Amino acid sequence: EETLDIQHNPGEDHGNLVNPRMGVDTLTSSLSGSDDINDDGSSSSGTMTTTTTMTRSGTEKMTLKCISFNCHGLQTNSDYVASLASCADILCLTETWLRPGELPGINALLESRFPTTDFEIFAKSSMEDVSGSHPGRPFGGLAIILKKNPALSISLIECSDRMIACLLKDSNGNDVQVVVNVYMPFYNSSRENSELYVETLDVLQSLFDKYNALCPIKCFGDFNVQLPRKELISDIWYRQQGFSRHSRLMYDFIVANDLTVADFQVKQSVEYTFFCHQRNIFTWIDHVLVNAYDYSSVVKCQIIVPDPDNNSDHLPIECSFTVTALVQSEPHHHDVRQPRVRQPRVPFPRAHWD
Repeated sequence: EETLDIQHNPGEDHGNLVNPRMGVDTLTSSLSGSDDINDDGSSSSGTMTTTTTMTRSGTEKMTLKCISFNCHGLQTNSDYVASLASCADILCLTETWLRPGELPGINALLESRFPTTDFEIFAKSSMEDVSGSHPGRPFGGLAIILKKNPALSISLIECSDRMIACLLKDSNGNDVQVVVNVYMPFYNSSRENSELYVETLDVLQSLFDKYNALCPIKCFGDFNVQLPRKELISDIWYRQQGFSRHSRLMYDFIVANDLTVADFQVKQSVEYTFFCHQRNIFTWIDHVLVNAYDYSSVVKCQIIVPDPDNNSDHLPIECSFTVTALVQSEPHHHDVRQPRVRQPRVPFPRAHWD
């Protein structure tokens, strides 16, 4: 793709030439001034003023920062989540542990911290509203928080308790990016969980089937599997320590859709995203998947190092990437004085009513 930059000189008259690659939305001309018209149809001043309004549109490459984070309960980690939201254009959260009636609390949190910033929030609970105390461990829940951008419009294209996906369009309505936030089922060797993992992959595959040919897709979230970082040397690699059948399912999905694990492509200061110090467990199960052809758009993909303010057992992943959007510039007004064409008044014959 090429971006054509045209510099406009206010003192330079470009006439009505229009670059077809930039496009013109509006081109209007009107007569202005108070020139008197003589009986013969000529102007007493002999000149007229033409005001031309042109609105140009061109492509702009903008960088978006997306942070993916399993927050392990939003209410107990609200300060750290707010700090991530302050510096991210897109924040993908998993395991929010919010009931349906508590979802408005996301907006309340952001409004209290950032009253002058407009956010678009898509959230889904995995629990049910219950009165009184809720027995057992809270679970699930996802959210995508996006800072509103005048150059982009946002629409929800998938929302379930395992996946939320948004489509970004430019000002001309073109699809520019699909952002998916996914929370894959964990592996416990049960058939039911493996079937749920396959079902979730099927929903994800349907998104790729529908949008992969239209625009790039970036998939963030907790995949609950470790993936091989080296070339496979055995057909039963997933039976090795640290992997599972779910690892093979996800790896096959990545290969079939020609995806790249972006967080594997750069050297990380820490090589884990989940940790449990008591059990001495450190695994890399949160990832960022991008189209292989679109990996060049990734500017940065880093695991955020441990922070004392982070109360979760996961580390966030920050991924900055570029998108190309069609944007409209402000209208340009050209006032040009040019000679008025004198045209004699043509007398109409008098009607004879006889």
